[in-house]
Amino acid sequence: LSAIKGLARFFMEASPEGSDESRMADIMTKEVLRLDKVVGDLLDFARPDVLNLTDVALNELVERARDMVRSDMDAHRIRFEAELPEPPLSVRLDRDRMTQVLLNLFLNAVQAMPDGGKLRVWARMEGTELALDVADTGCGIAPERLADIFSPYFTTKASGTGLGLSIVKHIALNNNLKIDVQSELDKGSVFTIDFASCLV
Repeated sequence: LSAIKGLARFFMEASPEGSDESRMADIMTKEVLRLDKVVGDLLDFARPDVLNLTDVALNELVERARDMVRSDMDAHRIRFEAELPEPPLSVRLDRDRMTQVLLNLFLNAVQAMPDGGKLRVWARMEGTELALDVADTGCGIAPERLADIFSPYFTTKASGTGLGLSIVKHIALNNNLKIDVQSELDKGSVFTIDFASCLV
């Protein structure tokens, strides 16, 4: 895939701007990037997790994932709001894998709001238990499909592997986290992550 992408970019740069050759090379490059994501998703889903547990601030995890999707949110005119505890609360888990969970949830939210909307993240304490909600104002999920959204290869999108939420569930379980979802068509979805087992 890297070789194909390199050749496609070479032909795109060597072709006159706006020519058929340049456009075809651009399509090839985009398709390679799409296939690279498919392969990456498959590897993430199949790879056994070896966790690197550390104490990390919840705020840091949210900010890292937000920065990764900032350009996508700007492109779709999506407002981001976060209500997180100060001083930050720490959780003990795998920083990189948990960032992947939030990244996948944020990307799903962005894709559910192609014409703009609001992505809201807030933490709440219930007694000694900590939960994080990730909510969007997107298209929502039909009630009959809610039970399947974490299943491998299940997707409601025209493209994609259907592994994004399966990876989320896989990582959450390996970090002893619980994850739940509530959704309503045309109003949006709320994914809730229960951090009770790893609150420091």
